[in-house]
Amino acid sequence: GRQWTLLRIYSYTICGQSDTTSYPMTSVFAFGSNDIWFSDGGEMIQWTGNGYRRDCSTSSLNNGKINKIWGTSSSNFYVAGNSGTILHYASGSWTKITTGTDLNFLDIYGSGSEILAIGLQYSNYSGHIFSIAGNTAQEISSYPIKYGLYGVWFVPKEHYYLVGEGVYEKSSLSDSSWTTLPITGAATTGVRGNGPNDVYVVSSTGDFLHWNGERWKSFRAETGLNGGGYSMVGVNGELVIA
Repeated sequence: GRQWTLLRIYSYTICGQSDTTSYPMTSVFAFGSNDIWFSDGGEMIQWTGNGYRRDCSTSSLNNGKINKIWGTSSSNFYVAGNSGTILHYASGSWTKITTGTDLNFLDIYGSGSEILAIGLQYSNYSGHIFSIAGNTAQEISSYPIKYGLYGVWFVPKEHYYLVGEGVYEKSSLSDSSWTTLPITGAATTGVRGNGPNDVYVVSSTGDFLHWNGERWKSFRAETGLNGGGYSMVGVNGELVIA
């Protein structure tokens, strides 16, 4: 908890062979200190506490690189990636979820029985939201948002946030439209929280914003970040990392 240690994660150079290479990792998700999953964009690598276990079976299922991992345990989680890729890992086996799209999925998050994934169409920059139930995915309304969605976070049936070309909110997915929050003029890249009154949003130009239940506060003065930006944010209790 006091210092960072540089680790080099190795994946198979070619699936089915024993040689390994330290390809750049594209995503990481931890279920515990001895249960951490990584992806190099193609295959999955699990840290077990005693070493790394490599899983190549995703390589034949995904259509593009894996961007995000989310789940409830190492026997029940999802990965989302480019070209319409969403895969579900359950009890030791992978299932490909048919999305019917070639969108690039940039974020996936779930809570309770709800799971949402955010897709971006690079050709026209349109943003899309998909709801996942079991091994099916269905697009839901993003009205009136037209462009650029990057992330999602929510408390089920209480509050939902989207980030992208703006910051958007809903109290219920059945509401007719998303409301724009006028808290930054920059493209927002990440959103996570501990609860409906403890939410963090970061932007590509260095905004670090917090909702405390009464107001949004900017931490730009505290971070001192100028001339740079954030690509994502993670929250766990009082620890917030961007």
